[in-house]
Amino acid sequence: MVKEVVKYYDALARDYHQRFGYDQENDLEEYNEIRHLISDMFVDCDVLEVACGTGYWTGKVSRIAKSVLATDINKSMISQARKLLSGHPNVTFKEADAYSLKSIPNHFTGAITVLWWCHIPRGKVAIFLDALHSKLKPGSRVLHICQLEDLDSENHRQDSDGNTIALRKADSRVYHIIKNIPSEHELRKALSRVARDLQYLRYPDFGLWSVAYSL
Repeated sequence: MVKEVVKYYDALARDYHQRFGYDQENDLEEYNEIRHLISDMFVDCDVLEVACGTGYWTGKVSRIAKSVLATDINKSMISQARKLLSGHPNVTFKEADAYSLKSIPNHFTGAITVLWWCHIPRGKVAIFLDALHSKLKPGSRVLHICQLEDLDSENHRQDSDGNTIALRKADSRVYHIIKNIPSEHELRKALSRVARDLQYLRYPDFGLWSVAYSL
C-alpha cells in the first residue's frame, strides 16, 4: 500500500495544486491560523520538509526560515514545486524516501510535514519518526499537520494490520491508499519518547489538526 500512495500522488502531480485549491490564494484565508503557527516556529531555522508535494506550504515556510530543504519521493511533485518556487533562493529540493531519508544531512533545526501523517502505515510510524528526528539537532521545532477526518469514506476498509484503506481515482485508475486518521491520544503516544512542549490543536472549520513540539 505504501507504493500505491506513491503512484497515486505521481498521477496527481500535474493537477494537484489546482485540484486542492492551492492556486486560489485569496480563497485560503482560513489557513491564516496555521500560517501564524509556522511563522512562530521557524524564524531563521534550517527546515526539513517531508512530502513537500507541489510546494504550497514550502513557500509559506520559506518566507520566514533561513533555508528549506523540501523532499518528496516523487520526481513529478518536485518538478511542479520547483516551478512554483523558482523565485525562492533559500529553497532546495531532493528526492527522498520518508522512511529512511537516506543522503539527507542531519543539521536541521526545524521540520514540517503537511497532509502526510494520514498516509503512514501504523507499523511504520516509529520508523518514520526515527528517520526524521535523526536529521534534526536537539531542541529543533517540529510541526505535523494533517486531516481530522476523511470525508470521502464511503469505500473505506480495514486491512489485517489495522490500516484504513481508501479508494481514490486519478488518471482513470483506482488506487487503494492508506488513509489513517490518528487521534490526539495516538499522536501523543507516538511522540512521547522524544517530544517536549507538545501542543495539539484542532481546526474543525477546515478539517485539520496540528501537533507542534521540540526535540
